[in-house]
Amino acid sequence: MIPSKPSVICFGEMLWDLFPSGKKPGGAPFNVAAHLAILGINSTIISAVGTDENGNILIDLAEKLNINASLIQKIPHKPTGIVSIQKDHSGDSHYEISSLAAWDFIQSNDEVIARIKAADVLVYGSLV
Repeated sequence: MIPSKPSVICFGEMLWDLFPSGKKPGGAPFNVAAHLAILGINSTIISAVGTDENGNILIDLAEKLNINASLIQKIPHKPTGIVSIQKDHSGDSHYEISSLAAWDFIQSNDEVIARIKAADVLVYGSLV
């Protein structure tokens, strides 16, 4: 039986999408966690950001959206992820995903494993 308010863990990338019109928070797991929180579902994200302004802003945003951000790891010497998005002459989007971003270095530990085991649902991103 599913509890009335399930607990969902979203595992994977949280990053910045760099559109020609400006940057927006992104990463499929982060987007899922945000939409679940908006619906009133307990959502937690397991991800990693750099110890940079972009990472700090994403953590603040997660907290403002009522996403449990306690399992977001800060990875020194690695940048918060970015994806550059360009449109070609026919309107098709092309994506350049930065490599070796902080989310590429998410670490497992006892707390992460315990929280995943206790969750009702685990959602993971395709990039991870």
